[in-house]
Amino acid sequence: VQIFSIAIDSSTRKGPRILHSVRLSHVCRHFWNIITTTPLFWTKISTTPHAPEIGLVELSLQRSSDCPLDISLNTYTLPIKVRTIQVPPEVQAIFPTGIHEFVEGICSDQALSTLALHTHRWRSLHLNFITPGDIRTTPVPFKTIENSVFPMLEILSTYRDDAVSIAEGKFLVNNVENRQMDFTSSWNTPVLRSLVLRECFPHSLRESSLALITTAEVNLSRFSDVV
Repeated sequence: VQIFSIAIDSSTRKGPRILHSVRLSHVCRHFWNIITTTPLFWTKISTTPHAPEIGLVELSLQRSSDCPLDISLNTYTLPIKVRTIQVPPEVQAIFPTGIHEFVEGICSDQALSTLALHTHRWRSLHLNFITPGDIRTTPVPFKTIENSVFPMLEILSTYRDDAVSIAEGKFLVNNVENRQMDFTSSWNTPVLRSLVLRECFPHSLRESSLALITTAEVNLSRFSDVV
């Protein structure tokens, strides 16, 4: 089992870790028996941005039994129109439908819908912000897991690179709530111990969710107004 685990973790082929487990299980019947009956190989769940492998996620949930899960969610930013400003007649030729103002929305994909029923098993959660572009998958809002209890969640991490942060300039209205991951305000994470954050800030985590924190790594280089 340890050898298989090293082989899967060290694979240089692109794709989610669970896909490497599937490939290795196809080598021979002996490999298949070991890998498909060992929950360890199915507890780290991630998917390809814009094309989440929902079948593999469902397979992992089945084969991981009741073991704790390490989740990586693709996280996308998209513009949400909040209002349209009417313009005077002399500039209607330039803005025939008015000036639209947008805020930044944050969502995930179908993988979140599939995993939402298993939040009681999440041991770690990583929000992987995808470089902006056309979202080629059905967006799923984080309100899907609003008011959820995460009794096993020990690690929460986010990674938002410069390309994602710079793109915020296209949103004409500041959206402080989303920027600070306001959707976490209803989460109950009683055993959370580690926060690793880059260019995101879950400002609204409950005080009780921070009681056991022993590790906090925060990089907010672009948020000069956050104290």
